[in-house]
Amino acid sequence: MSRMAVGDAAARLGLSASRVRQMLADGVLRGERIGRSWVIEQSAIDAIADERPGVGRPWQPQSAWALLAVAGGDEAEGSAVERFRARDRLAEHGLAGLVGRLSARCEVRRFYAHPAVLDDLAGADDVVLGGISAAGHCGADVIAAGVVDAYVKASMVDALIDRYALDERAERPNVIVRVVDDEFWSFAANERFAPWPVVAADLLESDDARSRRAGAELAARR
Repeated sequence: MSRMAVGDAAARLGLSASRVRQMLADGVLRGERIGRSWVIEQSAIDAIADERPGVGRPWQPQSAWALLAVAGGDEAEGSAVERFRARDRLAEHGLAGLVGRLSARCEVRRFYAHPAVLDDLAGADDVVLGGISAAGHCGADVIAAGVVDAYVKASMVDALIDRYALDERAERPNVIVRVVDDEFWSFAANERFAPWPVVAADLLESDDARSRRAGAELAARR
């Protein structure tokens, strides 16, 4: 039976290697440790890939953000060529069909925070709520209590970790931090919730089937 290394599995799923390792730790993926490395049954990866829309080689961050901006009606993001390509791709595939190409827009990191600080974290000035934390705001039919899902600039991550004592080694994370390089940060000043195409992409990338369905419905309604 064929097996895959973490890097190959990440490329197949359009995810980061760190996310695949987290899926292994959470039991979402079953694998075997050989020394310090994981190996994963290819059939397990193929099964997940078949459920995930738009799996393919990720685009560069600027192209991913340009497409999300165009999907939301914002023509200011990216070059004229990138906007033209984005409109063409959206017309042919739709947002849900392209989500696997958008994973490079951010690095997804997972932490545990004490439940008492979650509300303060969600309201912090230097984060923009996305994914499950912005789903209700965008009209998506899914909720998750006791979880914060937010975008943050790369230059602000360390300060955020220190301020809220975020623990990246915890087995049951309750904070999703989507780290965006400062040069690609596309959110407006004082923007509290990510635009609906970003939220739809976040949900479509989820390991949770309910979140993926909600993301697909959100993308289809717009």
